[in-house]
Amino acid sequence: MLVYFCIYIFRTAKYVLFTQAMFQRALLSCGNKKRFTIFTTVRSLSNELNASESEPVSLESVTSHLTKYGMTYQQGYACIKTTCPRFTQPKLKLNKLDQLYINKTTGFFVCANCKRSGPWEKLRDNISLVAGSLNNGKVLRPVLCFKNWTEDASEQSVYDSVSKIMSKCRTEPLEEEEFAYLSKHLKMDGIKQRTFTAYNVKVLSDKSGVILPSCNIDMVYIWAKTMSLKNNKLKTQTYPRTNYNGLFGWPVARNRKHVVLTSSEADAMAVYQETGVAAIALPRGISTLPQEALPLLEGFEKITLWFDNSVPAFESAKTFAKKLGESRTCIVRPEAMSPAPLQALQQGYNLKNSLSQSISLLQEHVISFGSRRSDVKHELILAEHVAGIKWKYFHKLTELMKGHRRGELTVFTGSTGSGKTTFLSEYSLDLCSSGVNTLWGSFEITNIKLMKTMIQQFARKDLSQHISEYDEWADQFELLPMYFMNFHGQQNIRKVIETMSHAVYIYDIAHVIVDNLQFMMGSLDSRYDRFSKQDEIVGIFRQFATKMNCHVTLVIHPRKEDGEALSTNSIFGGAKASQEADNILILQTHKGTGSAYNKYLQITKNRFDGTLGSMRLKFDRSCKSFASKSKDSSRISSDDGETESGEKTEYPTAW
Repeated sequence: MLVYFCIYIFRTAKYVLFTQAMFQRALLSCGNKKRFTIFTTVRSLSNELNASESEPVSLESVTSHLTKYGMTYQQGYACIKTTCPRFTQPKLKLNKLDQLYINKTTGFFVCANCKRSGPWEKLRDNISLVAGSLNNGKVLRPVLCFKNWTEDASEQSVYDSVSKIMSKCRTEPLEEEEFAYLSKHLKMDGIKQRTFTAYNVKVLSDKSGVILPSCNIDMVYIWAKTMSLKNNKLKTQTYPRTNYNGLFGWPVARNRKHVVLTSSEADAMAVYQETGVAAIALPRGISTLPQEALPLLEGFEKITLWFDNSVPAFESAKTFAKKLGESRTCIVRPEAMSPAPLQALQQGYNLKNSLSQSISLLQEHVISFGSRRSDVKHELILAEHVAGIKWKYFHKLTELMKGHRRGELTVFTGSTGSGKTTFLSEYSLDLCSSGVNTLWGSFEITNIKLMKTMIQQFARKDLSQHISEYDEWADQFELLPMYFMNFHGQQNIRKVIETMSHAVYIYDIAHVIVDNLQFMMGSLDSRYDRFSKQDEIVGIFRQFATKMNCHVTLVIHPRKEDGEALSTNSIFGGAKASQEADNILILQTHKGTGSAYNKYLQITKNRFDGTLGSMRLKFDRSCKSFASKSKDSSRISSDDGETESGEKTEYPTAW
C-alpha cells in the first residue's frame, strides 16, 4: 500500500501527493540534513492547511535573526522592511528595488531585488547561507541569493499567458462613439477613455471587450482579467485562473502617500477619475486581501477602503483594516443609499464629498452613544443585511435564523449516523458559494471523502455516473474560497486554534466548521474530568469566534438517548456548551411509517432574534443533498407545530 506525503507547495499554498518511493529518491538526492522543499504549481481541487504551515512565527524570532546577521530593519504597518541579504552593509537602503518585506504575523517574505517570495523558514536559511559565504571570503562582494532555489516552472508560463493576452489588444484609441458603446455594454459608462489609458486598460482587437491587467511590485503584469460581449452577454475571464497576486492600478498609485482600495477595477477607475486620488482594485474583491499584496501597500501613509453598502463588505473592511494597520486605515461609511464608487458616479454623487467623509476604524475602549449614533442608525436601516448571509438552497433556514453572521458560535448535534457531516457539508457549501470564506476541520472523516461529497452536492448530481463532467465541475469548485485543515483523528486543541488563526489571517476566513469536539478531548490535562475538559474547549472556541470575528460551527455528539428525540439537554457535557452558543441546531431522526425515517433540523436556540422552529429535510442519495428541490420539499414549523401554509403537522413531543 502506498503511503502518501503532503509536500508544501510554495507560492500557491497547495499540496501535491507523492508516493513514499518518490519521496525517498528525492530526499536522497538532496541529502538527509537538507530541507526538502518542492516549488511547483499544480491544479488541485482544494486548499489544504498543513499543521507545519500554521506554525506561528514570532516577531521577536524574526528580528533577532536579522540583528544576528547585521541586517538593519524598520517595522512598518504590516511588514518588517529591510534589504536583500546580498547587500551586506549594515544600513537600510531606501531604494525600493533593493527592499525585502517580511510579514510581521506570518513571516512570509517578498524580495524586490531577487524576485523571490515564500515562507520565513526559506528566507532564514538563505540569510545564514549568504552570510556564511561572505564570511569565508576576504572581500565583500555581491553574492547570488537563493542560489539553490528551484525555479517555479509555471512562473514563466504565467508571464507568457498574460503577455499573450495583452498582445491581442488594439494600440490605437477608439472613436468616441465606439468607446461610448463599449463602455455602456461593459457597464462602465461614466469612465473616460483617458482613465482607461492611465490604468493601461486595453481594448481587444475585435473591439468586443477590454483587458484589465494587474502588476506585481516589479511593475510586471502577472494577472489579467478580460471583460467582453459574447452573444450580447457580458463574459469575464481571468488569466491565469487562480493567480491573484497582482494589483490593478499599482502603476498609478505606487508613488503616492494616499490610496483608495476598491473591490472592482471599474470602481478604482471611477475614484481616480473623479477625485484625483490613486485607487487600486483588490484582486479578489471583498473576499480576501492576500498577504502577497501587503508589501505593495506598505509605503502608503493613508489607506481608504471604499466598498459597497452591504454588511459583508463592511465586515471585510474591518478585517482588512487589521491587516493593513488600523491607525492608517479609513473607510467610506456604507450608508443605506450610498453605493459603490462607479454606481455613485453613474447616479450623480459627488465622489470627492463621499471620500472626504471617510471615518477611522480605530476603536476606543470607552464610548458614548453619540460616538456610535450613526452605527445604530445604520443597523436599523440595513436590518436585512445585518441579519447576515442568506442560504440559497435552505430558504426556510434563512426564515428561522435570518442569516449567517460573523462572531457567533453554533453548536450542532445529532445522533450517530444521522448525517451530521453530510448536512454540514452542504450547509457550509451553500454559504461558501455566496462568498463566505470557509475553513473545514474534519477530524472524523478524511478530506478526500468530504470533498467527494461536497463536489457532488455542488454539482447536484452523482458524478460517478457523469465522470466526463468531473473536470468541468472541479474547475468551478476550485474557485470557491473553501479550505481544509489537514488534520485527522485526535488533535491538540492549541494546534487546531493556531491553524485556525493562521487561516483567518491569510485567507480572511469567516466560517470555521469543527467536526467534532470529541477529537480534542485527549489534548488537555488528564486531571480534568471529561465535562471540565469539554467546557474548557467550548470556552476556547467561544473566545476565538469573538476575538477573530469569525463564525464557528462546532459539532458535539449527544448523550445516548435510545428511542427519544434529542433536545438541548441532550448535548454531551455540562451546561457550558448551551450557554456559550449563540445558536443550537439539532439534526433529528424521527421514526416514520414502516422502515422509513424522517429527518428534521431543529433550532432550539437563536440568540439573534429568538425565532425557534424546525425544518423538514429530504435526502437525495444520488447527490448527497438535503437541499430543497421544490417548495414542498422543505417545510418549516414554528413552535406550535404549524407549517407556513397553516396545516398542522406532528412532531416528536420533545419539540
